[in-house]
Amino acid sequence: MTRNKQKDKKRKRKALLILLGITIVFLALWAYSNFAINVSRFAQTSPKIENETVKLVLLSDLHDHQFGKNNSQLVALIKKEKPDIVLFCGDMVNSDTKNISRFIEFSKAITANFDTYMVLGNHEAMMPEPILAELKSTLIDIGVKLLNNESVSLTIKDTQVKLYGATLPLYTYSGVEKSGEPVYPMTAEKLDAALGTPNPDEYNILLAHNPLFFPEYAKWGADLTLCGHIHGGLVRIPFVGGVLSPNGELFPKYDAGKFEIGSATMILSRGLAEHIAPLRMFNPPEICVIEIGAD
Repeated sequence: MTRNKQKDKKRKRKALLILLGITIVFLALWAYSNFAINVSRFAQTSPKIENETVKLVLLSDLHDHQFGKNNSQLVALIKKEKPDIVLFCGDMVNSDTKNISRFIEFSKAITANFDTYMVLGNHEAMMPEPILAELKSTLIDIGVKLLNNESVSLTIKDTQVKLYGATLPLYTYSGVEKSGEPVYPMTAEKLDAALGTPNPDEYNILLAHNPLFFPEYAKWGADLTLCGHIHGGLVRIPFVGGVLSPNGELFPKYDAGKFEIGSATMILSRGLAEHIAPLRMFNPPEICVIEIGAD
């Protein structure tokens, strides 16, 4: 074998090793971004909270996914946190889900240990009516409290909060105009008509799937808004944020994490899965742990 052929063979071997290394790194990042559940922690204080700290766990956009058999990994994480209540923020199943048993079994495991509240997302709203009716009735039977434009006053460890659940009309998920304004806005006045007027002396928590209307949620009177839907922007660029929202908006303003307007706060979950294929990158599945205490 000539010297040139030996050099050429070495170059090819080196190139293959580099390609193999890049592939392994990419697959590891992809697996982490789609299957390694992160726990994101948020601390809130308010002069309206006078007694003990309240601990919430927020889940969104499960999309009928499983983390371990019967979602054992997800159940174990939640049990480890020992929250006061668990909140499901919509799109826990897919619009085309025909067999709801997977999500029901997971919900049974949660309601057996924790008070659980849920609002519907756009995927549940798009389910065929018979399946959606079965989903609602079964969840209620096993102890999930569905908040369909309803509210409930909670006393948790001597601390009082008011929890609202907003069911947003499907048309409000249509996206934004070039100006960044929603195509079909959900206004504070519409929220008032659907949910009633919040008492400004109470600590008001709003559970709403779509974060696009945070300014209106704040104007309406939510002290803390909890949302999902955006999936963290699918692909996250460090120091930039999420790249794409479900309705095709590039670099959405609200992608993940904590946002504030005056004294109002929104915590936006990156969610747990995708409804079409596992396409997340630098954006691992997430549960949010939120502790609310006195100033």
